[in-house]
Amino acid sequence: MYQLQNSSSTAADLRTLCDVFVELNNHLNKNVRVFQSGVEMKVIQNSYGQYGVDLSGEGSVKDVFMRLFNEVDIHYVRTFGSVRRPEQMHSYEWKAFVALSDIVYGVWPGLSTDQRNIS
Repeated sequence: MYQLQNSSSTAADLRTLCDVFVELNNHLNKNVRVFQSGVEMKVIQNSYGQYGVDLSGEGSVKDVFMRLFNEVDIHYVRTFGSVRRPEQMHSYEWKAFVALSDIVYGVWPGLSTDQRNIS
């Protein structure tokens, strides 16, 4: 479970880290803090103004992708045991699924250059 907290101390609980990236970029607000299980995560911004969470210490790109994919899969794709089609998902669920590629391909910051250079 993840939590976003803005400067006015309003908090939002989110199920996946992909949801966090979507919300950070929906609001484009530097004053948002992100927590996972009560531990603050570092919010970063790229030169294009997109926001993310620093995942540089989380292993290889494959490790990060599998972690993110598993979260989205459990919470949104296979919620009732069978794979749901995009039209069966709510828009926020589909956005979390699409966010996987935005994170892995560097549209949204999170992965370091070193992580991307490891095959």
